[in-house]
Amino acid sequence: MNPQARFVKTDKGHDEIKNRTHKLEARTRQLLVMVDGGKAAADLLSTAKGFGGTPELLLSLFKDGFIREAADGEKAATAAAPTAEAGPMSEEDREKLYAAKGAMRRYIKMAAVEIKALSKVVDDVKTPADLAPALREMKRVFEANGFGEAFANLSKEIA
Repeated sequence: MNPQARFVKTDKGHDEIKNRTHKLEARTRQLLVMVDGGKAAADLLSTAKGFGGTPELLLSLFKDGFIREAADGEKAATAAAPTAEAGPMSEEDREKLYAAKGAMRRYIKMAAVEIKALSKVVDDVKTPADLAPALREMKRVFEANGFGEAFANLSKEIA
């Protein structure tokens, strides 16, 4: 695979993110979430390595039709453009953001409350600035369902 290749989600990929239709393994789904047409394959693989992913994950997403190679200049329609104030994210910030999103997903699964709604909240986290509102929503739901201590543990983990 060309390390400079860029990929975008197909309709099947967007469907998986939105509805979990194909029930991808967690690491594979995490990598799919990162595909936005802006990151080169090498960058995706480097970030995936941080959560235990392998190059085969990206290849399987491609072979199974969840992603396709982007045309020159193409980006995913859902990819948010960075704001002028925020600027591009550093690799360290990107890795921290993905680690935080992974932790949030684990706690959502563990608590088994409002899974679809909270998964959408996590999917909408694109920048570090999006993290605080997402955590506030998770805290509200967790505490309303008797999982305040679990939320406190999540907060410590991603701090």
